[in-house]
Amino acid sequence: MKKTVILSVLVLATMNIMAQNSSTIRQNLQNKVHNVYVGNNFNAFITFDNNSYVEFQSLTQNDVKKIKDNNMITIKNDTLFLGYDSCKTCSGTVYIHLDSTNRNTNIFLSNNAQGYFNNLCNSNIRIEAKDYSQVAMSKLLGDTLWCKRLYVHTSDHAYTIFQTPLVGDSIELIANDNSRISASTIDCNYLYYYEIYRDKNIAINSNKKIKHKKHVCKDKDSWYDEDSWYDEYDDDEDFLEHHIDFDFAWGFHNWTNNPFNGLYSLDDAYELRTTPSSFQLALSYRCPIVRKRLHFQAGLGYESDVYKFRNQYITITDNTPKHLDMNGTQPIAGQCATKLVTRYVTFPIGLVFSKNKLRASITMIPGISYTNSHTGLKYNIKNNDDKHYMKENPKNFINPYKLDLRFAVGYKLFKFFIQPSLLPVFINTDQKVYPIKIGIII
Repeated sequence: MKKTVILSVLVLATMNIMAQNSSTIRQNLQNKVHNVYVGNNFNAFITFDNNSYVEFQSLTQNDVKKIKDNNMITIKNDTLFLGYDSCKTCSGTVYIHLDSTNRNTNIFLSNNAQGYFNNLCNSNIRIEAKDYSQVAMSKLLGDTLWCKRLYVHTSDHAYTIFQTPLVGDSIELIANDNSRISASTIDCNYLYYYEIYRDKNIAINSNKKIKHKKHVCKDKDSWYDEDSWYDEYDDDEDFLEHHIDFDFAWGFHNWTNNPFNGLYSLDDAYELRTTPSSFQLALSYRCPIVRKRLHFQAGLGYESDVYKFRNQYITITDNTPKHLDMNGTQPIAGQCATKLVTRYVTFPIGLVFSKNKLRASITMIPGISYTNSHTGLKYNIKNNDDKHYMKENPKNFINPYKLDLRFAVGYKLFKFFIQPSLLPVFINTDQKVYPIKIGIII
């Protein structure tokens, strides 16, 4: 009986195409629609191709007037509604063409709606049917239906049938509340369905032809949920194919006499206290270069580093070559704290690898230093209740260029990084010092 209903949809479509003296109403879907709601006895023929539109064919003048008067086609942002709030009494046969390049497509059918698919696409497809609605998937020429990841959920006496072989990477079938899913042949890497419904609500006719690497029957192991539906590509909506990223990096830093010897500290006037006083901001553009796993990233950034010396009063000698000195006489008596502040405009460029929600990246960070009233050597002298502040901006001492190499790894938007510098902080000095930073990026 249920198969007869599906076949009647095909007959109805054929009769409509052959109708004479008829009109057609087509609405292009300009906003990359990937959510479709179909209800109220609509017969929907859904096709994935290079076009994106919804169409009523072979209409009489009365049909045209009814469609226009009742706003049968309603589009809100990325969602198409047929037979829902806009027109609860509307019905008919409709042809829906969806862009096959969409990464994710969600289709919902209810209230006796019928959906027919003669193809799928290389993406994530979610189909939900309820309230006595029916779904049929079949290629007219008997070829297989292929989809990257397919999720089918039926409930409330809905019925779904796969009339031709179904091939995919991950396939999940859920049927409850007296609903049914029937399939002829399934070939996939990962097959998920609930054990409680096996041989009851879900019928796979050719069990010997089922191929899968992993067969999961427990609800907790389902690969689908509202938050992880797009995990195949990271995942989350924050990692699109082309994207603008804003990163804030904060960390501890120190310096050494070797770019890759971050655990070694310097002595005497060059000795620092390791402090969380380095931060970086960057706005960058990211685009894929290898499928959707490897991305190229480039941008513009800002960096501020505050190096706090362990000894109290640190000066720069006038000798050639110059060097830091801790034996000078303070101009004002008291407890002194010395720090060096540097600022840079940076141009980060790198590669980002993504798998599910994991991220790993390597970034080259060239930069140009600049001086202003907030950079240079700063002194904070406290004598009892008196406080004094002094500043010095030495010329031809701070290296005008920087070049760092950052390694980062993380989960979702949170990353840990280590960033050694390939160029020293100072020029024209007796000792070269190379900063190193360790921290987090959000």
